Amino acid sequence: MTGHPASFGVSTEATGLVLATAPDLSSQEAADEEAREKRRVEGEMKLLARTMRRTCLFSHLDEADLRAVSNAMDRVPFKAGDRLGAAEGDPTQALYVITRGKVERRRGFGLRSRVVDETLHGMGDLPDPEKAEKAESDKGSPSLGVETASWSSKVFGLGQVSPPVEQVIEQRVVPSDGLEDMGNSSSPSSRGAGGGVGVEQVELVGESQDLVAFGTLHALDEAASFATTVAVSDGLAFKLGSPQLRDIFDNGSVARGVARGLSAEIFRMSDRYRTPLFEQPPQVVNVAAVSVAAAFEAYYRAAMNSLMNASLTGQASALFPNMHLQIPTRVAYINGFKATRQWLSNEVDARLGSATTSAERAGLLLVPALLPGVLMTPVSGLLEACNAGESNPEPLFRRMWRGLAPRCVREVVFGVGLNQLSDYFEERVPSEFATSKVLRNALGSVTAGLVSGYLSHVPHNLSTMKLLDPKTSYGGHFNVLVKKAEAGLPVGIPSSAVPAAAVARALLWPTGIVIRSTQIVGSFVLLNGISHLLDVRLWGSSRSRDTDKALSHPGRK
Repeated sequence: MTGHPASFGVSTEATGLVLATAPDLSSQEAADEEAREKRRVEGEMKLLARTMRRTCLFSHLDEADLRAVSNAMDRVPFKAGDRLGAAEGDPTQALYVITRGKVERRRGFGLRSRVVDETLHGMGDLPDPEKAEKAESDKGSPSLGVETASWSSKVFGLGQVSPPVEQVIEQRVVPSDGLEDMGNSSSPSSRGAGGGVGVEQVELVGESQDLVAFGTLHALDEAASFATTVAVSDGLAFKLGSPQLRDIFDNGSVARGVARGLSAEIFRMSDRYRTPLFEQPPQVVNVAAVSVAAAFEAYYRAAMNSLMNASLTGQASALFPNMHLQIPTRVAYINGFKATRQWLSNEVDARLGSATTSAERAGLLLVPALLPGVLMTPVSGLLEACNAGESNPEPLFRRMWRGLAPRCVREVVFGVGLNQLSDYFEERVPSEFATSKVLRNALGSVTAGLVSGYLSHVPHNLSTMKLLDPKTSYGGHFNVLVKKAEAGLPVGIPSSAVPAAAVARALLWPTGIVIRSTQIVGSFVLLNGISHLLDVRLWGSSRSRDTDKALSHPGRK
């Protein structure tokens, strides 16, 4: 028996050594495992902190507060196909930050116009303003449960805006009689009214995406979720429940940090805010500044109009005829455009409200854009008649009505260009290109002048030719334009295509287009530029255009 231990190659003493060192090896493995787990946790927390910095809610927290918030979050591993958070329409009981993997936010047809954007590229979940206003007007209805837009008309004074959308949203067309598997939930896929097909909006959130979190603006008050979130890959998320979020907000330091982050995001969004064309608010009219600008511009316009008439008729005329009539008429004409726009805008704003439908709103907003041109058409006819005395011997107050119909179209285009379009393009001049208000205004006026001059050239030609030759019909005048266009066609066009090519050229690049565009560009630059330079309210002010207009027209901005 004494040789039994030896047969195993291990003495009794050796066996004792093995038994004594086994606990030491186990302790080392446990320590290594603990170190690996610690490194894993530290790595995950560092990644979580970096990811949280990309959300406007946590972007401005100091390091201590950020650690406190991240330590309060629960780790949530997920697999592809898992649903995270509330289904569409259910209360949002937690916010999620995705550190690894990707999830899809899927929204059905019924409320598809929301935009999901909770990164620093956009402040939170931006709802459709129309639906937000309807939600507010229907407040108290438990079935609605839609969060009011943080940028709705109640905040910015606008009922419909164009949010800066940088994240591409995929739209899936699905049969209205089918349901798409939504992980662990029933499908919110679209069902169009009356059958047919619907549209489901899908947006990715998570690793390598612009969006890294969802529910950040809904979890605090447990507002209704507007999308169902389903994992498309394995990954890791961190969840902060609504009660924990409310407790964190009781910490003054955290609350101040969140407020700073949201404030910075609001300022950033206001710099990128873009007003739609027919939402452009008017400035308060400075009659003195506008009158001086119109008096100077009257000479430029008279000379360019004479050149335009000569290009159409081949007959030269005086550059500055009847200026004793043109100057006061032009002053009244430009002030009329500005004043009627402001008056009509005030009237429209008084009628806009949360109960206004989208169609009614669109119709009302067209009134201050289109009606000033209609009202100023007779005044424009008087100005045109002053330049036509050598071709049309009729009395001034008779020939001013010649070409009224196309002139009305031209004046509507001119009015939109002078009022809304100039402001529209000025607002969109890149800040890297120009920061001076005067330079931005000039660039906006040039661009608006080019667009307005091009769009109004055919009505202008017809109204002018009817004024100069009232006995010829509009059809006859258009045939003259077509013949002139035909003479300018390049050689080699098949004879069968010449008539169509001539008509196309008469409409797309007619006689006098360069002169007409130059006239409108110059007029816009002179009218807007001089009136801005002479407006003493802007002297020494560094306020932005948006601030000026907000102060002058608080109902809109």
